[in-house]
Amino acid sequence: MRAGCPRRYLKSLQELVSLLLDNVSSYLAVGCLLFIFICVFALMSLHTFGALALDITFPNFQDFPNAFIACFQVSCCCHTSLPPTQPPTLLTYSLRC
Repeated sequence: MRAGCPRRYLKSLQELVSLLLDNVSSYLAVGCLLFIFICVFALMSLHTFGALALDITFPNFQDFPNAFIACFQVSCCCHTSLPPTQPPTLLTYSLRC
């Protein structure tokens, strides 16, 4: 076996890289739109749930960064705030995507 990349794969790799680089502006537009949606929902949740006194410390809706992180976690279905040994409840089933 020879070390290195065979030349027959370089052309297709160049095509893939050029295709990705041509569409970077589209990816940035989708990312900016997602960021704006999360900011809007974080502000709405901060206004709606910010006055609630909850027993949890993180994520909460007391300030904008925590509200943003909570909205990002819900949008990505990342439930890292739940310990893995906690049995699932009705709320955790309703939050799963």
